[in-house]
Amino acid sequence: MINVKSILIMCVLLATTAAYATDGKPGKLWYKQPAKKWDAEALPIGNGRMGAMLFGGIKTEHIQFNEQSLWGGDNNWDGDYETGDHGFGSYRNFGEVVINFDHADIAAAYQRMLNISTGVHTTSFSISGVRFEREAFASKPDQMMVFKYTASKKAALSGSIALASAQGAASIANNGELSFAGEMPNHLKYAASLRVEHQGGVVTHEGNTLIFKNCSSLLIYLDARTNYKPDYRSDWRGTDPMPLIQQEQKTASQFGYQKLLDRHIKDITRLTGAATIVIGKTGPELLALPTDIRLKKYASGGNDPGLEEAMFQYGRYLLISSSRPGGLPANLQGLWNNSNTPPWAGDYHNNINIQMNYWSAESTNLSECHLPLIDFIVAAEEACRIATRKAFGQNTRGWTARTSQSIFGGNGWEWNIPASAWYAHHVFEHWAFTTHCCPVNG
Repeated sequence: MINVKSILIMCVLLATTAAYATDGKPGKLWYKQPAKKWDAEALPIGNGRMGAMLFGGIKTEHIQFNEQSLWGGDNNWDGDYETGDHGFGSYRNFGEVVINFDHADIAAAYQRMLNISTGVHTTSFSISGVRFEREAFASKPDQMMVFKYTASKKAALSGSIALASAQGAASIANNGELSFAGEMPNHLKYAASLRVEHQGGVVTHEGNTLIFKNCSSLLIYLDARTNYKPDYRSDWRGTDPMPLIQQEQKTASQFGYQKLLDRHIKDITRLTGAATIVIGKTGPELLALPTDIRLKKYASGGNDPGLEEAMFQYGRYLLISSSRPGGLPANLQGLWNNSNTPPWAGDYHNNINIQMNYWSAESTNLSECHLPLIDFIVAAEEACRIATRKAFGQNTRGWTARTSQSIFGGNGWEWNIPASAWYAHHVFEHWAFTTHCCPVNG
């Protein structure tokens, strides 16, 4: 079965965000209004493990975030496709950050932009002569999502910050920090923490909300983790996530914003700039238009080679942002998901879908982004071998998998006998490219 709905979701993300460069290099996606729809308008950042969708609201900044190992479901499940808290399970929404500003909700010279070369999201606008600017990125080197808010006038930032778990854990506010921790019905522990630094003004708290008043700038560090461990022999569980989150936030704070940004850009541009495609040139009149307007013109039959080049580069950006060494592979949602009941559980469909995520990994010079898929195959090996012998006889050599796989060695729905052959092809392709070619990681 081809997971058509999930493919369409990813196509919407691709098709509604086309870039701006016409030299084959990653460009910029930009708009003159905030996003309203999560799947068609909000813009993604990600560090391969953790990511967020940004809406760029004027008065209310909405940040929906995920961490790729937050899953419901039982360990080593083998059978029907039950996608609740138990059974096969599903990928879950981690939570959201909501920042309410005291300023007006109407602005001039509004622009929100995602640079798909640097992975930096920006929002800017003016209210009553004051220029407000925001920057956000998800750092792989420092395992942190970072959000910066500034204004051209001192003491112009006032409002509140809330952190909410999508799994029901209560948030706690204390000393410029918000955090929550909980445990899923399958005993997977999860935690998130948001730390605020500010220049000028004060930051206090009321209940489980942070209150900032008369600040000139805000800097937010957001981290989220679970105690998932990709190891069958450890029953897929590791150490408590909060101590590591706190250590990562402490380190990030010591680096400071500029060093974090420099380290992030150095890391991601090594990958985003590793391949180019040149289709043609887009005229200056089209280049001056926002992305959504260009898309409409293209859909009506217009010629815009830069838009086509952007599709290629944006696909690479999504894989870079949701599949990095040491983490899980990109699932049916990439890693971005705002639902606790995502289509087809947001799982790993091995009948074509996970393969489609990785078809371009080697040929577009993203060999290292292929490694999470290979690590996933290795981690699932023992659980799949047991399930295979249970279904086909104890003397069965090797293993295969059911169509749907979870991160806990789970196999759901019908058997897909060629699954192991599909996987072997990816392992071979990675070997062929990294042995005989010159991958970006050397």
